[in-house]
Amino acid sequence: MGTFIRVIIFIIVLYVGAAAALPWVKYKMFENAFNNAVDSSKLENIPVNILKAAEDAGIPITQDDVIIEEYVDKRKYSVTYEAEAELPFKTLRFTYTVEGYKNIEAE
Repeated sequence: MGTFIRVIIFIIVLYVGAAAALPWVKYKMFENAFNNAVDSSKLENIPVNILKAAEDAGIPITQDDVIIEEYVDKRKYSVTYEAEAELPFKTLRFTYTVEGYKNIEAE
């Protein structure tokens, strides 16, 4: 009987851990795709490629969420979004920010 209870507790802990980690996994996937979009795209295509990367990762952002700041020799692209993890006893909210830089002189 004790082994059965341990197995049930292990399954519950595993489920809660996986549910809480899902937003972080999506964030890491989006961060990688975001950096690829910034590094390998032409300047005019970067916002569109960022939106495609977010759509592929299942992250709901719009064109207005992509913030572009222009400096003397580079542009900074950043996206901030919120994600939720539904647990049986609580809803966890996470705020993620992804940013990358692209040299203007390289184009």
